[in-house]
Amino acid sequence: MTDVERSEAEPVAEPRIFSLDDAIIHGNIVNETIIAQWLPIWTRNAFAHHKHIDPVRQNLRNLFDKHRDGAAVIVSSGPSLDRNLRELAAIPRDRFVLIATTSALNPLLAAGFAPEYAAINDGQAWIADLHYAGLEDLLKETTLIISTMTHPSTATRWPGPLAYYNDFAPEIPLIGTKGAMSMVFPELWNIPVSGCTSNLAARAAFLMGISRMVMIGSDLSFSGRSAHCTKYDRVG
Repeated sequence: MTDVERSEAEPVAEPRIFSLDDAIIHGNIVNETIIAQWLPIWTRNAFAHHKHIDPVRQNLRNLFDKHRDGAAVIVSSGPSLDRNLRELAAIPRDRFVLIATTSALNPLLAAGFAPEYAAINDGQAWIADLHYAGLEDLLKETTLIISTMTHPSTATRWPGPLAYYNDFAPEIPLIGTKGAMSMVFPELWNIPVSGCTSNLAARAAFLMGISRMVMIGSDLSFSGRSAHCTKYDRVG
């Protein structure tokens, strides 16, 4: 086959949309691409949030050292969570604080666990529908730890308390040392931006004084074809 024939026969690769996880793996070039893709979304979300936030009452700072020297289980939605939840049921519930990524709320609630905290830092508009639509009545006592750069619907549809923070990254103008977020929401904590919500949950646990953390459902590799734990349909 000649070079001309080969180029005609091979399909043209689709342009790649990079994720935050890619930045961790591939470095600065991808980082710049991500910033270019997400900066308009983050900016829109942050300023749309302004009318909804009470920066004194709804502030992650208010939870500082609330669970000093306590233990926490941080829950993500990897496939190992199916097994982990059975193991967690054997531990007395009053021995740990439960902090869940919003993607893990469905299996947690189905197993009878109501987390004290949930965490979210995703800027997409459809997150509320995907992660907790239909579960709102079960989450009225759960505090949502939430970035000012998430989509406003994530907050307006949350039934329980909110604890806001600013994402912080020195190299990104919007959220750097003198970035717009620090100016619009100066009362809020600036927390280093996280590539995944599990990382955010761990940072929040540290700020709340947690000294012992166990992470479950945080799979660094997958066996079989599933990338997530079982999701359940609510009956009744």
